[in-house]
Amino acid sequence: MKSIRIGIIGTGQISQTAHIPVVSRMDDFELAGLCDVQKNMLHSVAARVAVKDPSTDYRVFVTREDLDAVIIATPTDTHHPIGLAALRAGKHVLIEKPLATTVREAEELTRVARDRDLVLMVGMNHRFKQDNAALKNFIHGGELGTIFMIQAGWLNYQSSTQGWFSKRERAGGGVFMDLGIVMIDLILWLLDFPIVDTVSASMFSHKTKHVEDSASCFFRLANAASVSLQVSWNASVEKQQYYLDVIGSKGSASVNPLRIHKVIAGSPANVTPVLPDPHASIFRKSYEHELRHFAGAIRGLHPVISTGDEAAARMRLVEAAYRSAASMREIIL
Repeated sequence: MKSIRIGIIGTGQISQTAHIPVVSRMDDFELAGLCDVQKNMLHSVAARVAVKDPSTDYRVFVTREDLDAVIIATPTDTHHPIGLAALRAGKHVLIEKPLATTVREAEELTRVARDRDLVLMVGMNHRFKQDNAALKNFIHGGELGTIFMIQAGWLNYQSSTQGWFSKRERAGGGVFMDLGIVMIDLILWLLDFPIVDTVSASMFSHKTKHVEDSASCFFRLANAASVSLQVSWNASVEKQQYYLDVIGSKGSASVNPLRIHKVIAGSPANVTPVLPDPHASIFRKSYEHELRHFAGAIRGLHPVISTGDEAAARMRLVEAAYRSAASMREIIL
């Protein structure tokens, strides 16, 4: 098949470490253009990957006839205007998480994509990690029985030192918008999107002024299961801690590393599958799987995973968590 001509808007860390190198290696895509308001970085990256005529104006960039699709990897407050411009110009769009800063913005992007029959995908790459995919297969197949409790957390340093990242009006929030939304999306995807009945959250700002740097949340699901989640930029840990523990009526599982135990003949047995790739390559492979899926969705080979509608639903939960923390009470959804 003819390669999909793709442009990347935003040439910062995630584009340089994931999107650009992955796209450059894939037969599915032709890297046709780069765009960024930071001229020095833009021209440096463009020269390194031999991309001609880099642009500093996304409004002009998205109208280029030699582009079929764009990846948007820019500050969160720009996702909505850039995404709208790209969709209205007839381009398929992959937007790095979160989709937007508000539910209203997320819903508008989703509506415009649907009206124009274009692919709008949100970069929740944890769905494409092979350990998470293997765990989902076990849960979906009923191997662990009824899932009734999940405990998860992500304790890490702040993902970006850029000024916009710690300003609520630009980032949409702090650590909960950065790490929490990823964990919520992963958990609900693993469970095939159960209804969330209530949200209760506490948030703290010890080293940040305008956004939270730590958060703890508790979700009650309509099927009576519970989810406990903790995220922080401020934990005094030697290295990041990323964990997800799933407890079911017939077994349990965890990730990082993947471990799955199932009750067989009355005793727990280790049934962890052997994954084909080493742990160190899981991050890189997740972006390869994500972008390959994006290409397949553009070609109509399969429905989109991580849609705009799903992202808008995650945003509703995030907004409920912020309301809960601000009011110090449980929010009933």
